[in-house]
This record gives sequence, C-alpha cells and structure tokens, in this order.
Amino acid sequence: MTVKVVIDSICSPSTDLVEKYDIPIVPINIHVGDTIFEDVIEVDARDLYQKLENDEEKITTSAPSYERFLIEFKKSLDTHDDCLCMTVASTVSNTYSLAMKARDEFDEDKRNRIHVFDTNTAGPASSLLVMEAIEMANKGKNIDDILSTLNELKPNAKFALILSTLKYVQRSGRVGKVTSIAGDLFNIKPLIYLNNGEIKFFGRARGMNQGYKMMIDEFKKDTLEKEMIRVAISHSNVEEEALTLKNMIKEIYPDLSVDISPLTLAIGLHVGPGVVSIGYIYK
Repeated sequence: MTVKVVIDSICSPSTDLVEKYDIPIVPINIHVGDTIFEDVIEVDARDLYQKLENDEEKITTSAPSYERFLIEFKKSLDTHDDCLCMTVASTVSNTYSLAMKARDEFDEDKRNRIHVFDTNTAGPASSLLVMEAIEMANKGKNIDDILSTLNELKPNAKFALILSTLKYVQRSGRVGKVTSIAGDLFNIKPLIYLNNGEIKFFGRARGMNQGYKMMIDEFKKDTLEKEMIRVAISHSNVEEEALTLKNMIKEIYPDLSVDISPLTLAIGLHVGPGVVSIGYIYK
C-alpha cells in the first residue's frame, strides 16, 4: 500500500526536504497590494519583509482555493493507493475545511482513499509531523499505521515563538495599539505557543535573550527523559538568532538533529521580521 503526502504551505519543511521527497504543496495566497502571489512558490521573502518594514504596500494572506487541493488529490490518487493531506490547525485557518470540501468532490471509492489530517499546530511543529508521515510512507507503512502514529504524536506537537515587536501583530488587529507601543517601549517580547489547536501566551521577556531562555526552559520541561524528540527551528530573516537558539538546544541534547529553515511567509508576514520559532514533537 503506497501513501502520498500532500501539505499546505504553512506545514512545509525546508526547501531541501520538499525537493528531496517530492512533497506537493498547496500554497497559501499572499496579497501584495492588488497582486496575488503563492507562498513558497512565487515570493521573495527578503523583498516582502522589506516592504513590510517600510510599510510600502498592504500585505495580507488568504487560504488557497479548494481547486488546488482537487488537483493535488487527483495526481496523488493516480499514482498511489492513498493520499494523506496534512494541514495547519483548523482553529487558525480554514485550509482544513477547504481540503475536506475538495475531498467531498470525489466519488465514494476515491473519497475513502483521501485522508485529511489536521495537525492542530503550525510552522516547524507541523513540518515535523509531515516528515514523520513521509518517512513512514517511504518505509512502506500503510495509511492506518501512519494515522495512528500521527494521532499519538499530535497532542505533543508544540509550536512556540518569540515576537521581536508587537507592531505587526497590532496591524493584524490581534493586540491594541497602546499595548503594542508600550510593549516596544519597555522592550517586552511576548512568547506564544500553539498546541492542540490553541494559541496561548506563556510569558513576557525583557529582551530576546531572556525570551530564548524561557523558550528553552519550556522545551526542556516538555521533553526531558522522553524516548523520542524531534525539533526544528524557523525564523523570519534572522538566521544568526536561529543559530543562537540551536546552540542552546545542543547544550541540552548534544546528539539531537536540529534543522533551521525560514518561517513560512503565511506566518512570517503576520508576526513580522526578527522572529525566531521552535517546533517540536515527542513521545
């Protein structure tokens, strides 16, 4: 039994892994002024972050059309027994519901071969679940075994990030302007995590270095003495800061592999440049 994994761009691992494993991506739409680009496929991250910082044009994002899912599902079923579509948490995007809508367009036989999986998280945490599924599929595991493992890991998949500024979150309407100005004035860096589909603030740091320590403390508390840990770091245009966080993880787990990749723009454009995030799963 063969399984093809399809993902939305918010779940995307690094470009190298996407190319190595030939992972089909349904991209989130990025609106720059009156022009629409596709996340991952058509955009220059540095250019967009520059436009965002300079407030040159209005930049927003939107979910992909369900027709894009239809196309990828059909391709997958033409060559594989089952298609596993993995999406960002349904609590923060309607991508999951669009994938389900596309699935419902097929006849019963094909519909039963399409499996839409809500990762209940985002960014690097979702990408780690994706890689777990792909590695199992490449070993010949069937869809039931893969889904069983994913459902076991999903409650322990956490995506955490530290905001360098509240300015961009304020633009999106998630915090008030006064709160944003006060936070930047006093160098307050909020820490946020997404786990089990729920976004929570778990701390406020005075400066990025204190924020990194708080993130690592949370990571260590969750993963200490666990039998399996996978971790990845994503950043919005600050690779050196991501390396700092990687070195802190290596001090705890010297033998642990830690991948670093750019944060998907579908998230990065809402939180702004200068953000470092960590995703991890464990059991």
